[in-house]
Order: sequence, then structure tokens, then C-alpha cells
Amino acid sequence: GHKFALATSLVEGCHEMYHQSPLGLGPEELMPNQKVDPPVGGDLRYLLRPEYVESLFVMYRRTGNQKYQEMGWEVFQSLERFCKTDLGYAGIKNVYKSDDIERIDDMPSYFVAETLKYLLLLFGPDDFVTLDQFVFTTEAHPLRRLQGKEIPKKFLYFQTELASNKTVQAPFPWFLAALLAVSGIFVVLATILTKKIVLTFVRCLFILYRHTTIC
Repeated sequence: GHKFALATSLVEGCHEMYHQSPLGLGPEELMPNQKVDPPVGGDLRYLLRPEYVESLFVMYRRTGNQKYQEMGWEVFQSLERFCKTDLGYAGIKNVYKSDDIERIDDMPSYFVAETLKYLLLLFGPDDFVTLDQFVFTTEAHPLRRLQGKEIPKKFLYFQTELASNKTVQAPFPWFLAALLAVSGIFVVLATILTKKIVLTFVRCLFILYRHTTIC
């Protein structure tokens, strides 16, 4: 549909940003519709972000078109050539300066957790962590989808209501409310009992002290 066409267009646009850079890496932010080369304005750093390769992974899994693997391979080669150091990987201060490359002394955790993970999945077997069986969080953690009989009826209710574009009103969590109430009663009783035990102990110490003093 039109949403998939929009997704394809956005990925193609990102590819052009990466492809037109002499380093093969896209900037953080770029002012559109520029006729100057290299571009000016925006944020020309490359910070090892995962969004582009994540999109390539999803598009490849949904279409099977190997051009998305080729785009990902270009990114991987650029990472190895321009970002890899003896101690890890570094960002680039300006992706349009190829003669005097300045690196950023920082390797964010999302580079390993997301960027490299999506590159691995892009070139891994197609049936490994499939999108039909897993959904990825914003931090690239795969969560297995519940299938068929595994889905509790209450979740099926929510899924049906959401699919029908109706407003879903969640039922009041009576069990949780009862559990919190019982827990509160136990806390109050435990506090009272503890207070009585402490007072009794203090009284015993005071009586023992007085008895010792008199003797």
C-alpha cells in the first residue's frame, strides 16, 4: 500500500545520503534541496546509529530483495574502513571530509546492541529471528510473538478491539487492587507488632537496669 511505498522511498533517500558521502556514511542531519557539494548546514557527524541498517533489515526480510543487503554491505565496509580503531569503533565528525578524517572518541552502547545486531541479522539466515515470530523493541531486543492458543483470551480481546479501531476501555484490575489492599494490611500489622516488640524489649531492659542498680 501507500505506507510501504513511503517506507521504500524513505530508505532510498537514506541510501542516497550515505552513498553521496565520500566515506559512505550518512550525516546526523542534512538540510534538503541543496545544490552545493559538499552540503552545508545541519549536523554532519556520523554517530554509529542503527536506524538506517535497521530499516534495511526490515525491508530485506519483507521483500527478499538483495539490494538491501548490498546497501548494508556498503555500510559495513565503511565502518570497517573509517570507524574501526584498535579499541573499538568511533564516530566521524564530518562525513564529507575524506582527506582529514576526524574521529569522535566515543562508542555508544547502541552500536553493539543495535547497529551490529541488525547488520548480523541482515546477512544471517532468513529464518533466524523471523519477523513473523518476533517483534523488536526500540532497543533491538527481540520479543517472541504469542501464537494461536498461546494467546490468553483477555489479550485476544484487546487485539480484536484495537484492530477494529474502537476505543478500548481496560477492565478494573480487581485482583491487583485486592493484592495491594492485603499487602497494606500486612504492612500495618507488621509495623504495630514490631512497635510492641521494641517497646516490650525496652521496658525489660529498663526493669533489668533498675533491679541491677538497687542490688
